[in-house]
Amino acid sequence: MNRFNKKIKSGAGFTLIELLVVLGIASLLSAVAVPSYNLIRNNAALNSEVQNFISALRLTQNFAVSAQGGTGHTLTIISESSYKIDISPTHYTDNGITIIQASVPQVTFNKLSGTTSCNPTCTFTIGLPTHNKRIEINNQGTISY
Repeated sequence: MNRFNKKIKSGAGFTLIELLVVLGIASLLSAVAVPSYNLIRNNAALNSEVQNFISALRLTQNFAVSAQGGTGHTLTIISESSYKIDISPTHYTDNGITIIQASVPQVTFNKLSGTTSCNPTCTFTIGLPTHNKRIEINNQGTISY
């Protein structure tokens, strides 16, 4: 019994107050970190989808310039969450990212020149409800964002 009393009196360990303070600090840190993490994740997903869309536009333009198929080639917006190059399967957007606005339903790149009928530009807005990115194609076929 004497040995048991010595361990209690030594004061080793944490009090309930100390544990509650540590839990409070941990919860405050997570309350700040989780929204930041979600924002970073959403930005990464949006940037990835914008790059996919630009790659699809450039691929369409390259097919037209190299005259594959003997004609111009078209990228068509099918819905707010999908688009298609005339010679490839439909691409679906991910992570709730949508094509919010398109100034034209499709962009056709002309055979050999790679120019478009955009006058002066065609614009596509891709994004989430909270933030988005705008992609422009001018009549010379230059793609910018």
